[in-house]
Amino acid sequence: MLKLLNGLDIKTINHIRTSFPGNVDEIESIARDLGRGKVEFFGLRGEVDKLLAGIDPWTKEIWPDEHYKKIYFNPGHAPGDVKFLWEFMKHNFLPTAAKAYKLTGEEKYVDFALEFMQNWLKSVEAEKGVSWAGHPHICQRMINWLFFLEIASDAKNLTESLRTKFDAYLDEQWLLLEKEYHAPINNHKLLSLSFVILHRLYHSREAELEFWLEELKGSTELLIFNDGGFAEQSISYHRFSVESLMLVAQGLKNAGLSIPLWLSSAIEKSLYYFDALTQPSGTLPVFGDNSDEILLVREWPEAFWDLEYLFALGYGMGLAVRPAEKVPASSYWLLGLEASKQPEGKPARPETAEFNRTGHFVLREQDNSYVFFRAGEFGLYIPNASNNPHSHCDQLGLVAFLEGSGILTDPGTYRYNENDYERMIMKDESFHSTIKVNGKPQARYLSSFAYGEALNAEGKIIDKKLIGKMARDGWQFTREIELTKEKFVINDCFLGNAEVEWFFALSPFLTPQKIEPGSIILKEIGSLKLVRLEISEPLTMEILPGYVSWQYNKAYPSQRIWLKSKVKGEKRLSFSFEMIGKDLSQGQYR
Repeated sequence: MLKLLNGLDIKTINHIRTSFPGNVDEIESIARDLGRGKVEFFGLRGEVDKLLAGIDPWTKEIWPDEHYKKIYFNPGHAPGDVKFLWEFMKHNFLPTAAKAYKLTGEEKYVDFALEFMQNWLKSVEAEKGVSWAGHPHICQRMINWLFFLEIASDAKNLTESLRTKFDAYLDEQWLLLEKEYHAPINNHKLLSLSFVILHRLYHSREAELEFWLEELKGSTELLIFNDGGFAEQSISYHRFSVESLMLVAQGLKNAGLSIPLWLSSAIEKSLYYFDALTQPSGTLPVFGDNSDEILLVREWPEAFWDLEYLFALGYGMGLAVRPAEKVPASSYWLLGLEASKQPEGKPARPETAEFNRTGHFVLREQDNSYVFFRAGEFGLYIPNASNNPHSHCDQLGLVAFLEGSGILTDPGTYRYNENDYERMIMKDESFHSTIKVNGKPQARYLSSFAYGEALNAEGKIIDKKLIGKMARDGWQFTREIELTKEKFVINDCFLGNAEVEWFFALSPFLTPQKIEPGSIILKEIGSLKLVRLEISEPLTMEILPGYVSWQYNKAYPSQRIWLKSKVKGEKRLSFSFEMIGKDLSQGQYR
């Protein structure tokens, strides 16, 4: 029988109780809500009985109860954005209910979960309804059921007959994944294969395991490059994929089987990559599509983008990566008290990081000033299947911090709906810190997950200077970026005859305070810190409204700087962002 946890004994439970009281309160609150028939996701509170009936929590329309291949998800046919209902259908609250039982000893929390699971089985039919569509969501649901069954394994009310019933349902989903593993693409295929392997380990069905590991190896090598980056140009789906690979590795280890070198190597390279890209805020830049996908459920105070649990898990598995900077509560559920044996401490990161195959580059100064730069392939392309599905038009775009304050940011992803306004604009250059030439996007938007005519770029680091180039239709654009503790400078050179627009996506905590030709004073909201932007020559300029959404359905108002120039021949421009102190009385700056 597959074990996902490594030693969840009474000493571990007592440690969680005493060391993480806020986390314990959050776990009990979520479990109590489930008992009241309430769940929360994407900032919405849903009623379980309505969600079980397929009622969309946003539009209140009913999703069709048809074979999943007959359900249309595009606007005009769909009752709403299916990701709202899918988020509920992941059942993230089930392992949390089991944790509440372990922490309190009260079997009522297991009862809440068991009642829900039995009602769920009554409301679904094999391969019918949206719960069967989208292989990643099946995988997420399966792992949450498996975690629940393992954490609550000693509960008296979790009878053998119930286990048999639940196992039959898990088998139905496993068989679908095994039958259709070749049909999904990109991260969908990697996840499907991971859970075919995990479910075989769950039932001690090790026959043909070698075949499935070889299939997973092929999918992993397609998606995770040798430098540790991810082919789909999405930080969220990269982490999602790494989580699934880590679960496979831990499952193999706990079953007494060896972890293949290609598997441990892919995880290690990815963790090194995540560490190198970590911003001064402790999170990752959210380039590409990001949709709150996660396999290992973690409760407050761990935020969605906190990554220390991955480093704790990797270190606990014996992988050659750094220990966690601070071991979070979730690590103890996975590793037991072994989690406390790893040394804590702030990791030392290099001043430069270069991921040439992925096209990602980082400059860092004293760990508080930082630039992330994208200059490489537009994104994963599989002929006749999917054209750059999760990429955004942000070639030669950047994310930047000065002295720990966010200056330029990535807009993230607000929604997934095809032709949804927020979906399209947040994939467009105008919401990133890059350029658009003659109004033509870097890739032609075909649908929510497909582009045509995508533009690739080239990047490198020379003498602590970021350099990126891209060219098309007779024009060529070169961008060079330098960073010090208090300043970063962008030097652009455009060659060609065209109308060029420059965009700079400001952090939502930064607002223009004083605007003059060739100069803008920006103030950080709440801290009074001031940043001066100096432009080498005056251009047509405007401050545009915008927003960022680092998590699905959670938008923060933001502002963008827009500049335009008609270029004939050559145009050289310099943009210098410098931290200049704080807003003093009477509008004086220093």
